[in-house]
Amino acid sequence: PRDDDSKCFEANKKLVEAFLKIGKGHAALELFSMAIGIHAMDKKTFSKCLLKLYEEKCSFKEDILEISRKVVRKHHEDLLGTANGGYNFGCFNSLAIEHNELSAVSVNISHKRDKRRLAQSEKKNSSDWKKKRISNKLAKSSKITRNIKKEGETYGPGKF
Repeated sequence: PRDDDSKCFEANKKLVEAFLKIGKGHAALELFSMAIGIHAMDKKTFSKCLLKLYEEKCSFKEDILEISRKVVRKHHEDLLGTANGGYNFGCFNSLAIEHNELSAVSVNISHKRDKRRLAQSEKKNSSDWKKKRISNKLAKSSKITRNIKKEGETYGPGKF
């Protein structure tokens, strides 16, 4: 049995990595080995090296993600949120926030955002907005109807 931590395996792994960087696989490695007159790495060793490289890259990626999570958590230590129900336009009514020394600026920003979202939701539920929306839809459909009459059945995705 081969030792995955041996110097030979590390050399093979570096060779496989180099061929992967130029976009080549085992067949290109065999051709290269024949061209320079050395024994080619067999397919099983190539596959083991690929698997080992994949595992290393995955663990490296997970480590980077964990570090970035820690940085974000540390940066936002002043906020600790717990949800008490559904998300309702980001309002404090349905989202309870426990805060540890929240800065006045962040509280002010969140209040302004919540007021803006409430105003937007109230505007969309108003009868004036609904009437305007319906009139826009009717105007669009009448324009399409006019174009169909003018250009015939071949207008848009019509009949050919």
